[in-house]
Amino acid sequence: MKDDGEISRWVDGTWVPIDKDRDKAEELAPVPIDRGVVGAAIDCGELEQALGLGKAHADAEFDIVHGGRVTSLEAQAVFLRARLDVEQAELDRNERALAREPLQIPASKQNGGADSPGDETEEVPPRRWQLRDQLSAGGAALGIVGLSAASYFGVEATFANAQLPIFDDNPHLTYALAAIAPTAGLAVKTAGKVFTDPDNRDRYNKLVVIAGIGAFALWVPMFGGLFEGLSGVFDPFAEPNHLLGWAFNVGHIIAEVFIAAGLSVHLDATMLKYAPSEQVDNQARPPLERAKAKQVSVVEGLTARLGDVEGPLSRLYGLRERARILVEAAIRQRMNEKPRDGLL
Repeated sequence: MKDDGEISRWVDGTWVPIDKDRDKAEELAPVPIDRGVVGAAIDCGELEQALGLGKAHADAEFDIVHGGRVTSLEAQAVFLRARLDVEQAELDRNERALAREPLQIPASKQNGGADSPGDETEEVPPRRWQLRDQLSAGGAALGIVGLSAASYFGVEATFANAQLPIFDDNPHLTYALAAIAPTAGLAVKTAGKVFTDPDNRDRYNKLVVIAGIGAFALWVPMFGGLFEGLSGVFDPFAEPNHLLGWAFNVGHIIAEVFIAAGLSVHLDATMLKYAPSEQVDNQARPPLERAKAKQVSVVEGLTARLGDVEGPLSRLYGLRERARILVEAAIRQRMNEKPRDGLL
């Protein structure tokens, strides 16, 4: 239906005006009711039999006048419903595929990005960073190197002092095992890259930093309990607390791993401020969007055509029902003799 009030129907992608007078003449022609047939039905004397004959007469007259058009419209409706189901299913599949595709996807830095400021392929060198970022990044880098070295040599010394034959037979094994802790810190930090959703990646990075702070907070009392330090209180003959020693070793490594990972997260965030965008427009979306737009047009056209068919069909069904009601009302009125000169 167009906005100017003109009655139209959708045909092959466009609205075509309908001749209202012709449409009414074809679809709303009255159903001729033969009074003689209705009278004969009344003369049967049996109400249900008379109603059955009268309605059958109304249906027959309706079929004579409108049966061909009803059959044609019903066939068109069946076809259009089937086609609409197929096209709607295709549209649904397209929309699901489009929903799975993000607006932007990660890209290598040399490819730049769609929304980065300035030159999308230019990376600002550290000497041109803001002073606060230079100091922050330098401190984080120094802390990562220091923690990695401390972790490496601490673990290596632990293995070396264990005096196990396997380390005597394989002297390089202690260095290989000691590399696990600093490498684990890098792995923990890098694991955040698996999240494609920026919000989830940000939550993970915050969790890593919090875990590092929490591990350090637990490490401090264990360190104080194991090494008395400047307090001057030390009993070399006291029974060693093996559980505390085990907890300290575990907590020490965990603290080193997560603190190094947290510092790496901070350093990475600082560097990203001066790096090109890592996001580019997802090139998988435009074909899906074009296919969706085309499919929406097809579905809209079929829906409009189906409405053009079901609308006249509903009016024809109403015309038949009106004839049946008229015959039934006339028969009941005449058989009750209220009055003799009734509807028909």
